[in-house]
Amino acid sequence: MNTLTPTQAKQAVANYVIEILRAYVVVDEEAVSFDPECADMGNPEGARYAKIARVTAETADGRRFIHEVGFDELAQEVNTLASKVARAGKINMKHWNETYEVYGSSAWALGDLQREQAHQMNPATAGTVRDY
Repeated sequence: MNTLTPTQAKQAVANYVIEILRAYVVVDEEAVSFDPECADMGNPEGARYAKIARVTAETADGRRFIHEVGFDELAQEVNTLASKVARAGKINMKHWNETYEVYGSSAWALGDLQREQAHQMNPATAGTVRDY
């Protein structure tokens, strides 16, 4: 059985380029630090949140990818990156992470089928009906 060394695996991912249909900016609140002095019953780890902007890219079949670098929501760099990615029409997977598919897309349908199969194969949930 052929296995890749960590260096070979990293190089393989670095050369993996995907064509995209569109790129846009998404702003979301993320935990940016943790301070036990700020912990309470509703926030036991003392998380501190900030609005972070990230570039999201979509493929024609509905797959979504998020860029690894987040920006302050008012930073001009995030809009510049989104424009560059949209113009290029492709992304290098070295800097992107796959996330949830576009609802109703062919990628979503395939992902939903895979989630259903995993649900049925799990001994804890086999024979039960998902209620979501």
